[in-house]
Amino acid sequence: MLYNIYSKIIITNQIDLELENYSSVLINSDIESLTSTCTINIPNKNVVLGKNNLGYPMLLQNSPSDSTNGQLNIVVGNKISVFFDYYANATQLNEIESDKKNFIGYISRFEYNEDTIDIVCEDANWLFKHTRLKNSWGFDVVNDTKEQESGAVKTRTKLKTVIEFIVFNTDSIQYDTSFIDLSRVQDIDIGKFRVNDPSTGAEIFEMLKEEYKLYLYFTSEWITDKMITYLNAGLKYRLDNADLTSKAIYSYPYNEMKYPVISKNITFNTFNKVKDLAVIGTSKQSNSDESVVIGTLDGKIVIKKPLENKDKTTKKIKTEKPSQAEKEADAKLDAIQDRSTRIELNLPDMYVIESKTEKYSDGSPKLSGTLVDYVLSTWNNFPISGFEGSFETFLKPQIYIGETVDFWYDTGLQFVGEQHYIDAIQISLNASSGLSQEIKLGNKIADL
Repeated sequence: MLYNIYSKIIITNQIDLELENYSSVLINSDIESLTSTCTINIPNKNVVLGKNNLGYPMLLQNSPSDSTNGQLNIVVGNKISVFFDYYANATQLNEIESDKKNFIGYISRFEYNEDTIDIVCEDANWLFKHTRLKNSWGFDVVNDTKEQESGAVKTRTKLKTVIEFIVFNTDSIQYDTSFIDLSRVQDIDIGKFRVNDPSTGAEIFEMLKEEYKLYLYFTSEWITDKMITYLNAGLKYRLDNADLTSKAIYSYPYNEMKYPVISKNITFNTFNKVKDLAVIGTSKQSNSDESVVIGTLDGKIVIKKPLENKDKTTKKIKTEKPSQAEKEADAKLDAIQDRSTRIELNLPDMYVIESKTEKYSDGSPKLSGTLVDYVLSTWNNFPISGFEGSFETFLKPQIYIGETVDFWYDTGLQFVGEQHYIDAIQISLNASSGLSQEIKLGNKIADL
């Protein structure tokens, strides 16, 4: 059965304006980037770039003199809604619910090309680029003197606490804080965090990403009867792989029980974790500027922990000269720094316990604790074989970064199936290739 493509772009500027006569649309989102973008290419013979009465760039229809008729005056900051779908006949066309959008965001800039103009739009992160904030978060120590001396901590700053501060104090969304759903912000301790200079929410998000090696990105999904925008924040992937339900099942070559793959750029690789993988976990300890660093070396945990003692008079921590054991640990950690695959986990105030009785084969004490659990879980969940690459498919169903899909592939010898996270998605609409999406596979979760 042949299907037609339905497309609709609505720009809200006091009233809803439908954008027509565009040449192509390209939507990019990936798990590494804070901002997803949508670029709409239109012939510049239909429009001209001018300015509004505040001096902001504005797209006008035909000529500046036509701006007074209100037919098309698009300004940076206008909300934009993009919707694509397929239909086979007039009945299906009439049933399309055009308020179920594939992208919602805001116009961030216009770019002139030789014969066209690009309208470049950003997702909800655009809202966080205009209000400057300043704050600091520290440890809330209990009042009891004995507990203070022991370094006891009543509460620790959570990632969600910082993000809630940003969301609830950003002017552009104060009127509707429910617009940003924070249920996908992971419950991670980040200890102390300070924004010394007034910075936008988007800049603070980037600070969190950089300082703690975290992942932050937005996804907007149609849930029941409305569009929900989620802020996803925390580790790149869930460490517990239980109860992950795939959004779609794809197959190459085509299998009528699965969604078809138009084209593929997929390879099957084996991976030597012992030789090529480094998982490094860093934890800044409470009431200290020092950090504990651990890493995997040949499947074992190596620790770099500064020797410390407390000066009973000043209550300050003194750091002694590195011992021979610390020098050896440094050398082991240095040996894995340049491995082909490196995963960093920067998770403050997670503890490490050195066993007094159990030892590794080299005589070093065995380690346990929350930081060790995170590092080992990441190490153990990393696949030793599986598919890598991307594939092109039709837009249905709508897939989002961070979700999981099943991918089946006939290798010529056997039909192999794997469950994977999704790292990146590109949706494109143009005259030559129609409407499609390219899906980049992330880490493998399980064999099927």
